[in-house]
Amino acid sequence: MSAVPIRKQLLSASISLLICMLPAAGGAQEVVPSGPHPSLAASQPQPGAQILPDAPSTVRNSNNIGYLDRRGNLVYPNDKPRKLLSKPFLAAHAVFLAATVFDVETTHQGLAHHMCVEQNGSSPLPSRGELYKTHLLEFGAFTGMDLLFQAAHFKGAPYVGAIVGTIKHVNGGTRWITGCW
Repeated sequence: MSAVPIRKQLLSASISLLICMLPAAGGAQEVVPSGPHPSLAASQPQPGAQILPDAPSTVRNSNNIGYLDRRGNLVYPNDKPRKLLSKPFLAAHAVFLAATVFDVETTHQGLAHHMCVEQNGSSPLPSRGELYKTHLLEFGAFTGMDLLFQAAHFKGAPYVGAIVGTIKHVNGGTRWITGCW
């Protein structure tokens, strides 16, 4: 046998013996008083009084311990996750889509029935399909950009594309109504 296993056995035996001997080394046991100390009797809380903890807790909810996600944000498992497609986001982009349809339809009416020409495209007389293709690609690009902003948790930024697009298309559709009809 080598010296290393013997030393390990001696060390573990010594630690076990020491642990077993600690209660006996304590000497006489303390006498526990049967009631509160007379000096503490005056500081006892009154019946019905609120008892406050000695120190406030640093944990928000002891039943719900938080952890750091991959971005370093503190997350509590019982908290609701933030939705990517929230109601305000969907409402803003529904208004944007409605403004796009309004602009396309008024443009088509102006081209088809009032002998006006389109000034913003490559063709002065685009078809309804070409108008929708152009404007829905723009809608998709702005909505995709806004979704990226929403996923990155930029406050207010997820609505920039919807606001700019809505203003542009309401203005464009209104100009067709007031200027060409």
